[in-house]
Amino acid sequence: MVAKTKKARSSLSIRAAATALSPSVLRPHVRAGERLNAWVTPHTFRFISDISRFAPRSLISKLFLITLNSLAPKTREVYGAGLLRFHQFCDRLRVPESARMPASPALLATFCASWAGFIARDIVDNWMSGLRFWHIFHGADWRGDHLLLATVKKGVANMTPESSKRPSRPPNDNKGNSLGNPRVPRGQPVDVGHTGRNPYRRPWVRVALGYARVM
Repeated sequence: MVAKTKKARSSLSIRAAATALSPSVLRPHVRAGERLNAWVTPHTFRFISDISRFAPRSLISKLFLITLNSLAPKTREVYGAGLLRFHQFCDRLRVPESARMPASPALLATFCASWAGFIARDIVDNWMSGLRFWHIFHGADWRGDHLLLATVKKGVANMTPESSKRPSRPPNDNKGNSLGNPRVPRGQPVDVGHTGRNPYRRPWVRVALGYARVM
């Protein structure tokens, strides 16, 4: 009984340390769906500087707009959650800002390994997809295709806790399109990124414009 209590306390202490985020001007307090664009690194400013050599501010902001709009709003929120975990991990290990983007294969693999036994493989995959897009959005090379990271992911899958395993689901028999939406005819394209609002009024566009003014 005592051993189980100590193990539970150890698990809670690990999770508490993993959820601490150091304040930084590079990571303003924004909603999860806005972290991909609002959270920057020194590499971001070098990227903006390179673009500013040939493109005006209006075109730079449009570049960010179109790139971010390639994701559905819900996907941005999911990716933003993984980005939060990544920076919490980096803060805990005191990883320099310049080393977070482009992130090395060793850093990415160690980040994933730190969560082995706590989360399922699909969560790790979502987090890595979010980090990959974050790199793409800010013009950084993505180094997450390394064999080290692929091997660590397999290890995470083998150590998935029982509480994180999902029972198998019956096949989807909804009528309609392949996404299971009965209101959309099969074969008709679905625009998952369009919200019906003026995208140039979104807060993250102002952030992109701020990048251009800085440079």
